[in-house]
Amino acid sequence: MLNRLTLFLFLFALLIGCSREKSNQSNRGSKNEATLFNMRFLFTDAEKRISFPLWFNDSLIRNNNIQKITRKIYFVDPGDSLDLKTLAMDIPREQRVYSFVKDGNLKELLVSYYYDDREIGKVHFEYKTIKDENGYAKVILKDRSTEGSEISEQPLDFPFELYRKVKKADKFLAYENTETGDYLFFITDKKYYGPWSIDTILRPTPKDIIVLGKPARQEKEYKVQNRVNESDVSKRSYEAKSDRIKNLIKQDYPFETKRTFVYDKHGRCNAYIDSTFSGSSYLTRVLSEIVFDKKNRPIYVIHRKENRENIVGRISIELFTYE
Repeated sequence: MLNRLTLFLFLFALLIGCSREKSNQSNRGSKNEATLFNMRFLFTDAEKRISFPLWFNDSLIRNNNIQKITRKIYFVDPGDSLDLKTLAMDIPREQRVYSFVKDGNLKELLVSYYYDDREIGKVHFEYKTIKDENGYAKVILKDRSTEGSEISEQPLDFPFELYRKVKKADKFLAYENTETGDYLFFITDKKYYGPWSIDTILRPTPKDIIVLGKPARQEKEYKVQNRVNESDVSKRSYEAKSDRIKNLIKQDYPFETKRTFVYDKHGRCNAYIDSTFSGSSYLTRVLSEIVFDKKNRPIYVIHRKENRENIVGRISIELFTYE
């Protein structure tokens, strides 16, 4: 496993070093095969927005009669064994169980956290409606508990956000964070992407989030102060022909992280790399490999963090099982 992963990472680094022109040429002949994971949102900050369950391909969930996906997350020391069968029998650091209705929409999400082989916290969400045409679904917090104070000085934090639909208009969509009262705006008409138009239409506060694009195809996200001063900026770019995601850039001054997606000959995203910079200086990267089974279902993802000397600092593994 380690030799295969090392070879993959070496070839992956060579691929990233190629020019953009060569990369685009290699993708033109690719067959775009539908995959279960929606890489625009899975493994990103969009997972915390529980009201927008856009992480999976609903039609594939339905066609494959998938009722449940269990996702287990482990942290492994670089020198430890990567035997997945043995790892699957251990207690994970975190577990997420997604339950679906027959049409492929999400019914429940249960997230559990573990420490020293015992559960220290959990949060349970129940979806009361299926997604609407914009990817929004009404969801309630069914249960939330934590024993984190026994493990650390601070209670366990659950980084999830629930939203209430406020307004749908020709120019924008508006949702309110049910806990903070801050707004999440989507500007759906490109004619109003400019800062002056946004300020006139929305009057956003510095805590509100502005997204250019629709929930299912976001182009840019940020917060704004004094109309033009942007912060917490992230951008998504897409391939012109296939419309699959190409890059995701997140700016958090003084750092910038760029995610580059890699696709195999079937058009499946089988890897991505997150590179972190400070100014023009490269700091670190995380190489992630996605492995599929014979049914075209992702079964595990290996994330390998390296510093600029290519020394591995941490490995995390996510295992996926299906029912």
